Amino acid sequence: MYIDFSQCFAPSIPSQLCPLVLIVVLLGIIFCPFHLFYNTARQWFGITLGRIMLSGLLPVEFRDFFIADELNSMAFSLWMSIYFFCVYSWHWNDLDLHCNVPKMWVAPLIACFPPFWRFLQCLRRYYDSGEKVHLINAMKYSTSILSTVMAGVRRIHSGPTIEVVWILMSIINSSYTSIWDVKIDWGLLDLSSSNFLLRDDLVFYKWTYYVAIPLNIMLRFSWAINKAGLVYSSQTITFATAAFEAFRRFVWNFYRLENEHLNNCGNYRAIKEIPLPFSLQEAYRSSADQTLEEGSIRLSSDEDEVVLSPVSLMPNSMMPATPNTNLRTSVDLGRVPTLKKSATFASQGTFYGRRDFESRQDRDDFALYGVPSRQGSMVGQVLERIRTFAATDDHRDGESDSEADESD
Repeated sequence: MYIDFSQCFAPSIPSQLCPLVLIVVLLGIIFCPFHLFYNTARQWFGITLGRIMLSGLLPVEFRDFFIADELNSMAFSLWMSIYFFCVYSWHWNDLDLHCNVPKMWVAPLIACFPPFWRFLQCLRRYYDSGEKVHLINAMKYSTSILSTVMAGVRRIHSGPTIEVVWILMSIINSSYTSIWDVKIDWGLLDLSSSNFLLRDDLVFYKWTYYVAIPLNIMLRFSWAINKAGLVYSSQTITFATAAFEAFRRFVWNFYRLENEHLNNCGNYRAIKEIPLPFSLQEAYRSSADQTLEEGSIRLSSDEDEVVLSPVSLMPNSMMPATPNTNLRTSVDLGRVPTLKKSATFASQGTFYGRRDFESRQDRDDFALYGVPSRQGSMVGQVLERIRTFAATDDHRDGESDSEADESD
């Protein structure tokens, strides 16, 4: 903007080329194939955008709908992107005649892409999970699509009837999205919470939630500024409304990620330990139950009692040479976890996203308790065996040196 208005490089770089140079540089950075400018992050972003454009065809991950929600706040930028291509196609001539973007049908059509992608994602999540809450969320984005279409119709064919329909659709959409933001995305407004109208688990200061809730609702209704009849020009009001939406989404991100994190911890999708009692799949797998997913956890009922020794908790790579076939192992090693076993299990769950946890924490647990606290990945087991063999060789070398010294 400084180069554009100051004309410091004119006439070598005329003012009309400044936006084009900016776009070319940004696209060059995004699609740069070399390991520069955080190549892995740019690859992640590009793959995510590709998955969003294929919404409905692929299973929906968190990053898919999170970035798609970010794109929903860029409706103004997508709307005005038409202007960029128009001015260069007409070589900056007669722009008022040829590039009246608010009167173009293609502008609201492009602005409808982000909510349409989220609509497809909601349908795919309902197809995969069968949870009706995704259908309710899909209805929310359908109201966003209708309000965007009516905003385009209002700009092209103004009239009292269209004005009333636009206001009605905007009120429905803003109310719907405001309630969804606070109640579902942020997990607030819990009447039974110990924190008034919030939730029991909070990460940020309590007063920030009481500020963010009304602020989010007010900014969801920022479109009403256009209807207030202020003395400012419509272009200024439109730009201010887009800036308010960007700020609202910026605040939304923090509380949305906070709620996702707390839900992951509460549902044991992002933890390091699983509370006892639970039965290990390796110890209680029967011949009729060989198709369990790796890492599945099966809670047992209160019938038979089994005491597991630390040996039974070891990875297969660290098991003794002689297998211990007795499931009812009773070893007096102090405080050994006691588990219950029965022929039929009360419930069954899956350790979501079976992952190789931090090796540092594993080493700390091994130093404290003498046994690894969790089953590692296949790669981790191979590396552990290599380290075991290396330690064994060093020990043998040390014994050989000692024997040689004694013989001398």
